[in-house]
Amino acid sequence: MSKTNKETKAFGRYENGFAITFENGLVLSTRFGSMNYCENKSATFGERPHRPEPLVSDDAEVAVWLAKPRETADNRQWVTEWQQDIFQDSMENDVRGWVRIEDWLQLLDWCREWKMEKK
Repeated sequence: MSKTNKETKAFGRYENGFAITFENGLVLSTRFGSMNYCENKSATFGERPHRPEPLVSDDAEVAVWLAKPRETADNRQWVTEWQQDIFQDSMENDVRGWVRIEDWLQLLDWCREWKMEKK
């Protein structure tokens, strides 16, 4: 059984979405709150940190990176080849916005099957 810590837990919840950490080391971030590239981008949800109703959206902002202990947003190792594989374009951006559920499910499968190339 592998050792787990806060950074390697399979599910993470945030006020604006969630993240999944896969056994292969990838993290799939899915955000659909205010200020994310999704239908809620311009929404304001008030001052309360915990909303009584669920946060819902027809699309989301996604990003993929390689998990490592003690990472921060400034030192992430971004993985971007899914942009070509899923969307057939060569965007090198760290995030992609307005991703619909059909494409998100393809990205989920892509992340599950991903293997690090030996260099």
